[in-house]
Amino acid sequence: RFRWERDGDWLETKYPYVVHAEANAILNSTINDLHGCRIYATLFPCNECAKHIAQKKIAEVVFLSDKYRGEKFHEASERIFGAAGIATRKLEMPSLPELVDKFERYIR
Repeated sequence: RFRWERDGDWLETKYPYVVHAEANAILNSTINDLHGCRIYATLFPCNECAKHIAQKKIAEVVFLSDKYRGEKFHEASERIFGAAGIATRKLEMPSLPELVDKFERYIR
């Protein structure tokens, strides 16, 4: 079993063993040709995932958070997407109170 720590000795953390969601989605896709598809991600993809996305010629990346903007790997991802002509878009979500309000109006 692998550990799930984020800090400490690198080999004792999750980082050398975890496959990111974007890579996992691509590797487990039942469609071989992802050319022109769109991928949704919680975070703006790291540079390693960006390489997979570019290789598969995915057309658009939609993400919820770019909390690592300003980090080198984020910039590398932007460069990869730019060079490959891949569009990126931050998905704007309503706040939790707005969602609850909409849900309550819907169920009435």
